[in-house]
Amino acid sequence: MIISVSDHEDKAEHDLNLSHSLLKLNEHLDWCITSAFYFALHCVDCYAKKHGINSFRPNRNETISAHRKRINYVNSDINPLFTTYKRIYDRSMQCRYDPTYFKKITPIIATFLYDITTNCLVNLGLFPKARVP
Repeated sequence: MIISVSDHEDKAEHDLNLSHSLLKLNEHLDWCITSAFYFALHCVDCYAKKHGINSFRPNRNETISAHRKRINYVNSDINPLFTTYKRIYDRSMQCRYDPTYFKKITPIIATFLYDITTNCLVNLGLFPKARVP
């Protein structure tokens, strides 16, 4: 399956809209954060695709995960995004794998993570401001 730039853009927008909807409802804030992370991931994948990288999937002989490859790419090629991307990645991992973390998430935390992720990607030109809800 060949994934296009517009496929990544559409998926990024879909994930951003989900994150925004959950934030507005003040419900399932763990999934608000997780979908904000996937919004960022597809923005990074879209940027990479535009610059000749088709996938972050590891080769057979690599022991590094796709997530780690993507984080390394952000650090080296889109460094102004690195701190924000790493922060939303880490929080999304907590949301997905720590069964107690969802109880600790406040609307302020979710809003902060949503806002810094969205603003960073828009300010770096990785996602069009007109498509932000």
